[in-house]
Amino acid sequence: MSGKQRFFTIAGILVCLLLGLCSQKASFDSLRDMRVIARIPESQVNWVIEGEVQLNGTAHQAEGLLKAPLSKTRCLYYRYLVEREEEDSDGDTYWVTERDERKAVDFRLRDTRGDEILLRAKDGRAAIEFNIDRDYRTRSGNMRYTEYRIEPGSQLFVFGFAKLANAGTCEIDFQADGLYLPILSERTADEERRDRATSSVGLCFLSVLLLSTAVVLVCWFFGIHRVLAFLLMVSFGLGATLVWYATMMMQDDLVSARDRVLQHQERASRTIAGMLEGQRLDAWQGDWSDTRTLNAVLRDLPDKQADRLRGIRHGL
Repeated sequence: MSGKQRFFTIAGILVCLLLGLCSQKASFDSLRDMRVIARIPESQVNWVIEGEVQLNGTAHQAEGLLKAPLSKTRCLYYRYLVEREEEDSDGDTYWVTERDERKAVDFRLRDTRGDEILLRAKDGRAAIEFNIDRDYRTRSGNMRYTEYRIEPGSQLFVFGFAKLANAGTCEIDFQADGLYLPILSERTADEERRDRATSSVGLCFLSVLLLSTAVVLVCWFFGIHRVLAFLLMVSFGLGATLVWYATMMMQDDLVSARDRVLQHQERASRTIAGMLEGQRLDAWQGDWSDTRTLNAVLRDLPDKQADRLRGIRHGL
């Protein structure tokens, strides 16, 4: 093997190892994001307390509306994408982004019961992952113009952080620290989880392919031509990598789940104590396993408050 061949072989090994490990990390990150979405149960607006929350509902105007640049449609959020078509030396065409503009206003989400909550989308738009279907596209010469919009009445899935606002009500923030992913999507929670699971599987397959290629190059570099040796190296290398990443993900998942439960229990107890304050309904002392006393308290509450307490209990 010449010096040039050795150089390119070593470079190939390092590149395949680096890309393989990066792909594996991205795969587990995608899987972790799926677990984050699965960990938080979907809620109703009346059940929302401070902390991570998932909601479904329709978007409604709270303040002003935006005018989309391309279609001039009144909306609550838009993304305006302008692309120019280019051609490479082989004659293949590709698109170069000339402009990518995103704007949003704060708006309200109304659930199936008619309750509403304010979404702080204007200031949080840089942090939010908007999964919105394309609404309009047109071409003019070598230019392509695309528009994505959230309009009043759009059905949305929301994943954010509920913060206390005025008069003890909550609003959804997308910049607060917490165990959540800031998402505004026209897909369902199941579809969001499925997309991340699919991405995780694809990245894991790519990682296995790249790491296996690295092992092939190592065998060639050292002149190893035995199938058994190759299989042992692949099995050990891939097995060790997968076990390490899986262990780290499992630890992160368990710690995050524990922290979320403890934080939510503390917030729930504080919220319920505030609801019962001044109503002489102090028989329940915050013990969630004491269902008999809790049910007795529920019977003495107005329907709206009783439903809120049941919803908070359901979210634990």
